[in-house]
Formats: sequence, C-alpha cells, structure tokens
Amino acid sequence: MSRTSQMEPTTSTGIAALIKYIGAQAAIAVMTIILTLLLSWPKNAQEGAARLAGTFFLSFIFGPLAAMAAYWAWPGLFEVAKRLTQAHQFDPMFGYLYVCAPFQVLAGLPAWWIVGAIVRWFERRKGMDIGEIIEDGRRTLSGRSKV
Repeated sequence: MSRTSQMEPTTSTGIAALIKYIGAQAAIAVMTIILTLLLSWPKNAQEGAARLAGTFFLSFIFGPLAAMAAYWAWPGLFEVAKRLTQAHQFDPMFGYLYVCAPFQVLAGLPAWWIVGAIVRWFERRKGMDIGEIIEDGRRTLSGRSKV
C-alpha cells in the first residue's frame, strides 16, 4: 500500500464531528421547545425568551446525561436501534440518536415550568426592593405570602 493512499485524520474531521454532535443536540433542544410551546404559551416575550433559553440549555446539558442513564439501564434498547438502522443501510449512530432523543427532550421539559414560575414570581414583585423580595420569598416558602 502506498503512502499516498493512506488518509490521516485531520482537524477538519474532528470539527465536522463536533458540528454534527452540536447540531443534533440543538435539534433535540428545539424539539423540546416546540413541545413546551404547544403545552403552555408564555405571557410575554421576555418570559418566552427566558423559558426558551432555560429549556434549550437544560436539554442541551442534562439531555446527554439522561441518555447515558437510559443506556446504562436499557442497553438492549440501544443495540436493537443500532441493528435496525444497519438493516436499513443507515449509519448505526442514527439508531442511537433516535433512542436518545426522547430522553433528551424529557430532560429539558422541567426548565419550561421552573423558569416560567420564577419569571412570574418576580413579575408579581415588581417595584419591590431586594430586601422586600427576600422577605417575601421567606414568607412564600413558609406559606404566608401577601402577593
């Protein structure tokens, strides 16, 4: 085999793989956002932007961890997905992504409601200074909120 016929890995190959990975993660996060928008519409643009950002980042960060936990719990599920995609002449990684996507979406869903609750909590306390907000937070946690 001649030296010219061998291909050495390049930096551009690694960058392309990184772009594919980030693109897949972003696509899954966008699916999460679409699902949450169908369930609960934000009251205003500011709340919507905060909820979108929170959902995107929670899905992007904790989604892979949820997928890894699923792989650890149900490795056979991932093996079946890999074999199914190979049987149809697709890249086996597509099977893994197909199985991982629901877990990644589920990882992002709580942010929609958590961020929404925080934004609305602060909106009801507009005009309060930081001390009043802290005191009201204590009252809220103890169940005695005035707002």
